[in-house]
Amino acid sequence: MSRAPRRARTVLAGLLAGPVAVSLAGCGAAAAESPPPEVLRLADGTTVLVGAGASGSSTAGEVRGRVLTSSTGCLLLDDGADAALHLLVLEHGTRTTDDGAGIVTPDGVEIRDGDGITAAGGFEENDDAQLQQDWPTAPEECRGPDRMARVTDDLRLDPAVVAEQVAAFGHHEQHDDGTVLLVPADPPTSAADALTGGVLTRLEGGCLGLLGPGGRRTLVRWPYGTAWDPDRQVLDLPEQGAVALGQEVILGGGQGVADGVRPGLPQGCAYDDVWVAS
Repeated sequence: MSRAPRRARTVLAGLLAGPVAVSLAGCGAAAAESPPPEVLRLADGTTVLVGAGASGSSTAGEVRGRVLTSSTGCLLLDDGADAALHLLVLEHGTRTTDDGAGIVTPDGVEIRDGDGITAAGGFEENDDAQLQQDWPTAPEECRGPDRMARVTDDLRLDPAVVAEQVAAFGHHEQHDDGTVLLVPADPPTSAADALTGGVLTRLEGGCLGLLGPGGRRTLVRWPYGTAWDPDRQVLDLPEQGAVALGQEVILGGGQGVADGVRPGLPQGCAYDDVWVAS
């Protein structure tokens, strides 16, 4: 008589424990799932990409740079390392500000165009197929950057980023004849290997640059060691020698970014694009 009740209790306990264990396991699996990727829009038309897991090629570490809006594309990051900009992907829970001009992180940090940031995250190649899969409504311009900066946690404002980029990009030499020469403050540690050319000209506002086909004006950050001679009205280039205003010049380097995007560019000079000469 005493054995039957004990066996019944054992069977009953097993029947109850099974479904409960399965249910708890199911809840755990659901909780581990990440929210789906999301697309936000700022008031100026900038697309903000949120979420999605890393593609596997991500380099864990720190994401640091300036946040840049783009009315025809996606939110970008300028890390100051070269002339290229990176597609910026933010963590789940990010939302737009009430006025639509910026974003607010899950921790309540407000970020706007031009702000310097530091965050946990990493960089990876910008894979077109993965971008289309995660954010199918993102504009085509978002596929332009070669690399993606992915924020995973702890995004915060870092004003020192802007000051560092201004100092690293170069300084302006203002001459008595009104000429403004933009050159790097220190020898560069790396350089792009593309080529451009044009006629050496003094742009509106005094900045030395190139005049290209169709009258396109290019502001140049000239190679380290370049000097302007106001008496002879010539530009002394380290590897090419003296070039006078109106002469053709070929420069190595890479495409820069426009005023209001890259800090450290001269104010008051009119130009259409920027070339970072090597």
